[in-house]
Amino acid sequence: MTDLAQWRTTEPFANAFGPRDATIAIVGDVWGQQEVLAGIPFMGSGGQELTRLLKESNIARGSCFLTTVFPLQPERGDVESICVNKAGAGEGYTMPPLRMGKYILPELLGELTRLKPSAPIS
Repeated sequence: MTDLAQWRTTEPFANAFGPRDATIAIVGDVWGQQEVLAGIPFMGSGGQELTRLLKESNIARGSCFLTTVFPLQPERGDVESICVNKAGAGEGYTMPPLRMGKYILPELLGELTRLKPSAPIS
């Protein structure tokens, strides 16, 4: 389990995997047990399915940039526990709320802005 405050102070891409010049960026929601153990996103059963689908599409997994909205495993799998209110999101926040009054942290937007993929997939 990663501490949210610690994550917010890490450098961009610290919890992502793949080439920084990738044209395809794949974004998951949160890390699961396998991702925490490996330190790489998409390592669990969802990652195995992703690898299968990429292979069927003749896309090398290693050519994709893999990241998650939250590079941590939330307590009890509750994504809302790591969300902030509108004031916590900061001025100029433009992403829609996850649920009424619950906003995801803006780090992902900055990560994708720096990467500039032509095909972000979530």
